Amino acid sequence: MLRPDFDEKNHEYRYGGKKLPSVTTVIKEALNIQYPDYAIYHATRGTFVHKAIELYLNGNLDFSSIDETIKPYLDSFIAFQEKAKIEPLLLEERFADKNISFAGTVDIVGKVKGKTYLFDIKTGQKQDSYNAQMAGYKKLLNDNGIEIDGIYILDLKPAGCKVIKVENIEKYWGLFEGMLRVYWYKLNKTII
Repeated sequence: MLRPDFDEKNHEYRYGGKKLPSVTTVIKEALNIQYPDYAIYHATRGTFVHKAIELYLNGNLDFSSIDETIKPYLDSFIAFQEKAKIEPLLLEERFADKNISFAGTVDIVGKVKGKTYLFDIKTGQKQDSYNAQMAGYKKLLNDNGIEIDGIYILDLKPAGCKVIKVENIEKYWGLFEGMLRVYWYKLNKTII
């Protein structure tokens, strides 16, 4: 498996010394997405929600340590999990693609009723780029020998969890692949 190193502070992936863009960086750069300053709060909240869910699924969560801003999102996930009964196989795992051209962290790969799914956790506003992002993650999993039967986005809000099935993922791979080519061309005029 192609497991890149990750620098949390700078949010940088490296494999064999080569710096790799994340799936979300590729999309952000290709679409020239600029986030407002307040987005840092939402991104940080999302990071803490992801960590709480990871600890919960691993059976290591100290519920007394959960901040009141995180708890409603965690509660929404727990209510979903009580019904779905995901058997986690991978939690917050990092991968690089076989061409060593990008990397990313998949939230949850797990089994439900004998089938394997990718679950991606979202806590912010819906973005048009989610399907391209999911195509990038699917490619990372496939390049590392992990086959999945489907992809679901778990849109967590304090009031509950909306489950969104990602359809027609193959057509979104073409979109993501184009974004990846634009990213590398803009960076160093290289066509991959």
